[in-house]
Amino acid sequence: MDEFSALLREVLNYRKGERSSTLSWNELQKGKTLGKRVVTYFDGQNPQKSPIDILKIEGEDFQAQNICLTLSPPQFNFSIEGLIIANTGKNIQQTSGETGNIQLLNGEFQLPESVAIIEWGIGGVSQTAEVDFSNGLCVNLTASFVRVSSKVTAMSDGGIGVPTPGLITLSGFVGPGIPKSNNAQRTFQLPKVESLGPQLSPLFPIPNFAKQAILSMAAADNTGTIVPWSGVLQFWNDTQGIGIPICEGKFTDEVRFPMIVPNGAFYFKVLNTTPLNPVEFTRGRVVFDLGI
Repeated sequence: MDEFSALLREVLNYRKGERSSTLSWNELQKGKTLGKRVVTYFDGQNPQKSPIDILKIEGEDFQAQNICLTLSPPQFNFSIEGLIIANTGKNIQQTSGETGNIQLLNGEFQLPESVAIIEWGIGGVSQTAEVDFSNGLCVNLTASFVRVSSKVTAMSDGGIGVPTPGLITLSGFVGPGIPKSNNAQRTFQLPKVESLGPQLSPLFPIPNFAKQAILSMAAADNTGTIVPWSGVLQFWNDTQGIGIPICEGKFTDEVRFPMIVPNGAFYFKVLNTTPLNPVEFTRGRVVFDLGI
């Protein structure tokens, strides 16, 4: 069967409601780059002016189908005092330019945090979601086009230091998929707290497709010893976060159950209620499970 005949058959089957997923995938991927790797530089100080494109695949409306998108964990390459530093998977390695020997490094630099911006849809209708992929990501989407880009986050003083400048390698690929959900997450870093009394975080927008969230924190005294913490996660529909929240839930180092994001909630913030005497500082994050 020639190419034209196969495409005509696909169109006719689509109109009859008898789509062939294999044929549809063959047509969607034909002549397109299904996997891509890009390298970009991060200076460690200034936010990115615009996201970095990773991958784009576009097809006709009748070619819409289930697509599995896989994003590899970002790889980092740094140059510190003449040494070349590489992150391969979970291990941070130092490679000597003279001998080629490799040894593990501990805590000598900070890895930047990145989020993937996924846009997908059919025809003129699309959706966009920001998701974590520091440890890799695999999501399944129903679409005729998928576009993926990335941006570096966690530029604030969340108690983890400023990311080290260097090269970041981003990569991803797509293939036929099956429908399933709840693989994706989005993490928000809270400002580091070093003063006495309850402290409110800034107001953050709730990420698209958020289903539930959990608050996790860490507190330490002036000797560096980890101590108990407590905080309240609040959901708001007020753009200023003033008045009474829609709902709130208390989290501690011993009680951390996921909190459902209620309908009508568009923003969130955290009230840090950790007793700061003799606590030296606290820091924390809110992790959302996304329904994609």
